[in-house]
Amino acid sequence: MRLTVALAFLIVLPSCGADTGRANGESCEFDGVCASGLCGAQICLDPAGDRDEDSLTNELEVRLGTSPLLADTDGDGVSDPDELGDGAEPIDGDGDGLIDAIESGNTDADGDCLDDEDDPFDGIANKQASGYPNACGDGAYQGMGACALLEVALRGTCASAFGEAFACFDPVGECVLTQDGPIATAVYDNGAVHHLDGSGPSGAIFVASDGTRCLERDADGLRVGSESFLAFTGAITCPSGETVELEPDLRQLTNFCFQNGNGCATTE
Repeated sequence: MRLTVALAFLIVLPSCGADTGRANGESCEFDGVCASGLCGAQICLDPAGDRDEDSLTNELEVRLGTSPLLADTDGDGVSDPDELGDGAEPIDGDGDGLIDAIESGNTDADGDCLDDEDDPFDGIANKQASGYPNACGDGAYQGMGACALLEVALRGTCASAFGEAFACFDPVGECVLTQDGPIATAVYDNGAVHHLDGSGPSGAIFVASDGTRCLERDADGLRVGSESFLAFTGAITCPSGETVELEPDLRQLTNFCFQNGNGCATTE
């Protein structure tokens, strides 16, 4: 009997001593362990307090995603309240879903000469020809070509196979175009190839750098396997007739994918 009682005590003791009331300033993993009910930057905080003295309450900063410990979360020299504007609708100058207070004007994640705060595509090395006159990128996207974005954008839609096909093609970098009569061949830096037979409605073949035939053009559009899609700058029409509209910020990328990356350097 004594052994049974001792074991029961050992089992019950941890739950009786559960840590649910840590003081402000103590480390935390989630709100429930803090007496204040607010965990931010991995410490317990007074919701109504202002730990970094930037005029924003700790609760508001945790909700918005800014740091309650730093008056300038993104370190770009402009304080959080100045970059937030109206806290109810924080400023997102480039419209990419990341508010200016957490997106720095001093960093350039994709190396395209556009700072992250003003770059709606932080992971795409934008090209000048794609509508960004100050850009200096080559169209690459976080190790993928820009066309791989179509797979993400079209995932879960009737055009998902189309997006996967262009992710397969995935041209990266500048392209060189050779012309032999009606036959044009564009070869990209990463080895992706686009063959186009201008003598008829079919003959365009998009080939990945490993030689895989990803999709081709036929009289009905762009064919992926046995299905044909109609592709325009702003929309993809599926075999079913359903149309998938592309967000405005993806339309330049569709031009890159469909039309030899906004132009190739031509050789004899």
